[in-house]
Amino acid sequence: MPRCFFHTNNPAERSIQDEGLEFATIHEAKSEAVQYAGQLLADTAEHFWDDADFDLTVTEESGLILFSIRVVGIEAPAIRAQA
Repeated sequence: MPRCFFHTNNPAERSIQDEGLEFATIHEAKSEAVQYAGQLLADTAEHFWDDADFDLTVTEESGLILFSIRVVGIEAPAIRAQA
């Protein structure tokens, strides 16, 4: 399995995209990506709705995208009317 690089638009991103991480299987890389995304979202939960979207893209060394996670928050019109 090639070295995986995690890229995100989250401002609290930890610097694991510089060196990357090696995984034995793609399944392990996907599992780590979900855990990493969850931790980043939890760490900045109070700011999520400022942009209401989160992207995590995992690439190999050459930049080829292996998979992505996207979380989008959508407020219902009833909530927007109360703001």
